[in-house]
Amino acid sequence: MRILVVGHRLELGGSQTNTVQLAATLVRRGHECTLAAAPGPAQALVEAAALPLVELPDAPRHPSRPVAARLEALTAELRPDLVHAWEWPQVLDAFWGPHRRRGVPLLATSMSMVVLRTLPRYVPLTVGTEALLDATRRTRPGPVHLLEPPVDVAADDPGSVDGEAFARAVGLEPGAARIVVVSRLAEPIKVSGIEHAIDVVAELGARRPLQLVVVGDGPDRGRLEARAQDANRSAGRAVVRCIGAVADPRAAYAAADVVLANGSSSLRGMAFARPTIVYGADRFTEVVGPQTVARFLRDGFYGIGDGTDRLAAQLEALLDDAAERAALGSWGRRFVTDRYGLESVADRLEQIYRETLATPVPSRSVRELDAAVLRARSVAAALRDRARHAVASPAATTTIINGSTGTRKRTRVKNSATTSAYPK
Repeated sequence: MRILVVGHRLELGGSQTNTVQLAATLVRRGHECTLAAAPGPAQALVEAAALPLVELPDAPRHPSRPVAARLEALTAELRPDLVHAWEWPQVLDAFWGPHRRRGVPLLATSMSMVVLRTLPRYVPLTVGTEALLDATRRTRPGPVHLLEPPVDVAADDPGSVDGEAFARAVGLEPGAARIVVVSRLAEPIKVSGIEHAIDVVAELGARRPLQLVVVGDGPDRGRLEARAQDANRSAGRAVVRCIGAVADPRAAYAAADVVLANGSSSLRGMAFARPTIVYGADRFTEVVGPQTVARFLRDGFYGIGDGTDRLAAQLEALLDDAAERAALGSWGRRFVTDRYGLESVADRLEQIYRETLATPVPSRSVRELDAAVLRARSVAAALRDRARHAVASPAATTTIINGSTGTRKRTRVKNSATTSAYPK
């Protein structure tokens, strides 16, 4: 197959890593894959994978006329069998460009915990959890598939890197227990969870030697660094270290005594045989283990709490029990290898590609009708937002699955796509 993969802006994040790893795996299997994405620091991953890269304009809003036009020109040049777009901004650009105008088959992937209503209704879609699969199939006429995040368990191996060398290089405190977060420092759910961890570690650090190490960058880095400085002053020592982005964070995972994570970072922590605590919204935290993993398999490595702090007790229980840490680490490594190994996920993606190509592309009139529906939703959302005197982009109503109860919570999610001038 010849595939044009449209990736998220090449920042250092889970979606970008998944995109590059799967595309590179398909190339090794004999497929022709070209990645198109806006430039960023994750280009180093693309270069290391020897994956052909075409830079896209770095658009502030989506769908973007320049990006849609560039993708349309690329499809004319490369003549792909399929366009695979990762995450909603790129899905909209690919829909308005090569799919709507040229009828090129399009597969959309959303690895977030919400599926926005602004995605085209009939375009085949992959989601990352069983709960989202069930919920989305009830509301979308187009095909919906499960594609769980892959983990390169050969590269993400505890013996592949030197965690202690990393600890020395970044100046971590000798003898202190290390709680490591590797995350893009953006999105309210991720940032609020890290803020909660900073507050908890500030309190624990006053009575025991430990450090929270935050690895990552993003628009909220300054806010988190200010919170860390307050925590360090409160504890009287450097209990929180924000070290910025690391192109290859494997040594950071290997340096951890406990990994605190969300989404695919949870799986990488487990691949490194480290006990892992998943965090989510409203102070949700849960240790991943044989007794708790079923809820994560269904709802994703995320959750919604009730505002109660459980993290302090969870951390102390793990840090006081080396045998339990080792047992959870060994179990997690086996679990990730069996279920989320890169080769197994690539097998699934190949099957989804075949099914997408076997499904006839809707006629131009149907594609135009879907475009008209998206425009109408955009206008309606803008009018609602204006009525509420909002100054930011309109909000799209989405469904978030409550990981602990299975209930669904309606919420408002900022969606800059609805403010764009839609391509004609």
